[in-house]
Amino acid sequence: MAKKRGKKEFRRFSIKIHLTNRWLYTFIALGILAIIGVGVYALAPGSSGNPGHNIQDVGPPTTCANGQFLQFIDSTNGWGCTNLVSEKTRYYTPSLVGYTPLPSYVIFYGYEVIIEGGGMFRGYIPVNLPDEAIVTEFRVWSAGGGTGGINLYRADLDDGDTNLIMGNIAMATGGTDNTIDYATIDNTLYTYYVLFGNTNNVPGNIYGIRIKYTITD
Repeated sequence: MAKKRGKKEFRRFSIKIHLTNRWLYTFIALGILAIIGVGVYALAPGSSGNPGHNIQDVGPPTTCANGQFLQFIDSTNGWGCTNLVSEKTRYYTPSLVGYTPLPSYVIFYGYEVIIEGGGMFRGYIPVNLPDEAIVTEFRVWSAGGGTGGINLYRADLDDGDTNLIMGNIAMATGGTDNTIDYATIDNTLYTYYVLFGNTNNVPGNIYGIRIKYTITD
């Protein structure tokens, strides 16, 4: 026969459950306060007593180079580095229209320059490149012209007599010059043009001029 529980025993059991719940809530409250305290402390500015990492102690990924910035690539590659600015290659092909003091020897057709020969010749073709572009290549398609040269020039706006060669090509063969002097374009101080000329009595042709340069975005 089951023994009936008395009122006194039931009261003790009820009080025990009540006390357990109170301690549980107390521990939960203390835990929440601790989490909030640590979070606020970690976000506090200043290096003194800061539990976070010093930026000097945080190393970038091994694939990063100087001057690059950290970015998340994708879930497969994870974190990596990239350049903040991107370098782009562009090409400039001036129309073969210009100026010559000897129009009987040099004829500009826009798509071609014909040197008739008969004496000394000289011609100018203007060049318009964007400011801060960096010229990396000067290429010319040409033939004939004896020992004549085709040069890319930079002229000082304050001193018209200061003209410096950036790149040069032999007219007889044409070709490419990858060794460019004064390569950075500065339109505030200089103007740019192509000069070709010769003192020989040798006909020739210029079929095209192309200037390769880079810009950064």
